[in-house]
Amino acid sequence: MFESLRTHRGVAESAILGIVELRVAQALRAVNEGFAALREMNASPDPELAVAVPGNEQARWSKTEKKLKRLEKQLKKALPKELQKDLGGLNSTLIVDGS
Repeated sequence: MFESLRTHRGVAESAILGIVELRVAQALRAVNEGFAALREMNASPDPELAVAVPGNEQARWSKTEKKLKRLEKQLKKALPKELQKDLGGLNSTLIVDGS
């Protein structure tokens, strides 16, 4: 929608910012999908991996969760508050390590 307007002198600023905000919002959704995938993997651990290297799978998910939380925090800083509210439900609720 904004792509063709980004070089139109009358609305370029709004179009450029709209494109960036849209992409940040898409990235936040991807982070949320990552949290959902981690929840699924955490709910059904692979027994073969648990036997081969005990605790390794849990450590991997915990490390990934920390990276996702960091990305989420950075992305939210880049997104205007009103747009964050419009997106709703993008807050991470995953707790991998049980704390």
